[in-house]
Amino acid sequence: MNKQLKALVIIFLIVISMISVLSCSQPERAGKETIVVRFAAPQNAYIEDFDTNLYKLWLEEQTGIKIEMEWLPVNDAEQIVKLMLSTGEDLPDAFVGFGSDSYEIFKNPSVQRYGEQGVIIPLNELIERLGENTKKLFEELPEYNLKQMMTSVDGQVYFMPGFSSSFITRYMQIMWVNKGWLDDLNIAPPTTTNEFRDMLRAFKNKYPDCIAMAGTEAHYRKQAYDYLINAFIYNDTNNSRLLLENGVIGFAPIRDEFREALKYIRGLYDEGLYSPLSFTQDNQQMNQIANDRRDILGAFVSPGITLTVYQNSPEIMERYEGIGPLAGPNGVKLSTVFTSFPRPFGVITSACQYQDEVFKLFDLMLSEEACLMGRYGEKGVDWDFADEGEVSIYGTPATINIKEQIWNTTQNKHLSQIVPYVSRLSIRVG
Repeated sequence: MNKQLKALVIIFLIVISMISVLSCSQPERAGKETIVVRFAAPQNAYIEDFDTNLYKLWLEEQTGIKIEMEWLPVNDAEQIVKLMLSTGEDLPDAFVGFGSDSYEIFKNPSVQRYGEQGVIIPLNELIERLGENTKKLFEELPEYNLKQMMTSVDGQVYFMPGFSSSFITRYMQIMWVNKGWLDDLNIAPPTTTNEFRDMLRAFKNKYPDCIAMAGTEAHYRKQAYDYLINAFIYNDTNNSRLLLENGVIGFAPIRDEFREALKYIRGLYDEGLYSPLSFTQDNQQMNQIANDRRDILGAFVSPGITLTVYQNSPEIMERYEGIGPLAGPNGVKLSTVFTSFPRPFGVITSACQYQDEVFKLFDLMLSEEACLMGRYGEKGVDWDFADEGEVSIYGTPATINIKEQIWNTTQNKHLSQIVPYVSRLSIRVG
């Protein structure tokens, strides 16, 4: 009996010791359950504090992943990444923010080369298995054939996209007119080239010390003549002004309609309605004219109002309204359509130990909720859904209403679209 009792006591003590060890080690193991991933991106002056950024915190809350960021100096970012990829040393889990025109490193064919070298992973299997929002995006925008455009020659997809099908990326030549001046003169927004010329004449007569219309050659979407040519003939500035009619390729500038457009534009210039500054000033000078507190500009072309009018000046932004394409003397009424392409805003490296989790994070960024927060900020504070009947600044039915314009400003609500995103055509700003 003594031996049995002794054995029971020993067993009891062992069990107690195991329970004690397990209970003590549980917090440590629970702490290790939080996945930490490291991204690298070019520095961005518009992001105030990544660690406390509202959108970043929301992404972490939705996924349970902690995101750390390594900021790279803008001017040297591409060279730094090339070195990291060539050596395979100190690779982050993913690179983001390299989808702008300033960078070539993750565009095809470069990204395919890094994929074949094994430092960037292909995403095809992850998209099929985990890409709920990615596949939904492919189905939502079939006319863009996004999956094919993201696919390299070897049949692999190596990046998650930043993509815009919004109004201002599809139709970039929008004429903005001074609605305060229109109201003062009791003039309706023009719909024809004749009405447009009459409006500019009225502006010049009423405000002789101001500028009726201006543009700039420094920004390829801000020159007024490109907008006006479309009232005479299709002006495809995206494709060297080539035409395709009944299967035959033509060249717009040798057509009579193009010459008529030039005569009309020269007439505006000769009358002092089209400022000579349009052909010499840079983009900053153009923006300064549009933002002048003295209210000195009558009309200008800009893809979106926020690309010309400063974000922190809502009273100046309200000064202008967009008008649609004008009808020319022969009834031609066109607008240049620009084709968007998906850009590489997220790639996952071979060093990533949590490839499924990082991909799901990227996939979440393509959801509508994420994209709205990732572009406009906090719902109910910076933006909200528009009321029925509200009209956008482009004259179309509005779907959202901007309460606080924070794009292109230093803020802590979104990540300035340095991570995968999609701007949908259905989102129209009121």
